[in-house]
Amino acid sequence: MAETDFPLSVAREQIETVVSEQPDNKVEFVNFSMNAAKIKGVICKSFQEVELIGEPIDAKKKLIDYCSSLTDEKREAECSLALRELTKVKKDLLQIILLAEEGMLANKKIYGNQPEHEKIRYTRKLNKIQRKLDKNFSYVSRILKCYGLIYFVEYMDPSSSDAWDEVKLEKSGELYYLAYKKSANKLLDLINESIERILVRIEEFKNQPNFDLMFKAWAKDNQLGRAYLWSRRHNLDSQDVDIRNKFLQTISDYSAVINATETEHAKYIEKRASIDGIEHKATKFFAKRDLNGLKN
Repeated sequence: MAETDFPLSVAREQIETVVSEQPDNKVEFVNFSMNAAKIKGVICKSFQEVELIGEPIDAKKKLIDYCSSLTDEKREAECSLALRELTKVKKDLLQIILLAEEGMLANKKIYGNQPEHEKIRYTRKLNKIQRKLDKNFSYVSRILKCYGLIYFVEYMDPSSSDAWDEVKLEKSGELYYLAYKKSANKLLDLINESIERILVRIEEFKNQPNFDLMFKAWAKDNQLGRAYLWSRRHNLDSQDVDIRNKFLQTISDYSAVINATETEHAKYIEKRASIDGIEHKATKFFAKRDLNGLKN
């Protein structure tokens, strides 16, 4: 898998180069994904259309058996399980945000103009909050400290080795719990998006789903191919003419993207490569082993 757009473009070009160097009628390159983006010299076929020689037949059978076992019931059950897990994480994140806000308030009270017994009370409360974060929500806390590392490093001040006064201690405590809040809010946005996407997936299993919800989600995620998948699994002829036309148009748009040889993605990569300067171009030439390009 390519990690960024640039390696993705190079990987595609390298595959096309390898394919072009093979003797005619000797080697056939096949992609089992019928709806995959086109690569020059690589054809798309289903498992049933490919004849393998020797032992790989066993592997082919296992793949076919596994894919055949993925019934709608199993897929829907997996979606429901994912929804439950995501909902739990969302609930825990909301609790962490509340604890972080309480922590910032308690931290402020500790260093404020309070009687000593009040400071002790808020110190105990702060310790209780921290125990909850470390114990009740330990799995999320670990994720937040990694995912929101940029926020957590803000509360550490390595610039001074002197003893910290109360002003620095108060600020450090505030930044610590603020880091929890910022990281949790950022992750919560992703969780909410995932929940929305899972709800659409569950909707797709229905014979009479919320079509408006599905079309909006497919367009937002740029996953027009899901219209094609839905039409394969359900009776499109039983739908209203407006719904059928919407599906046909979406599938047509999807086919145009899949069959395009000059994609917007490829144009973007080429444009970026041309404006990123000599270092980026040199990297591209090196990745393609283009010695002439490197010399020029």
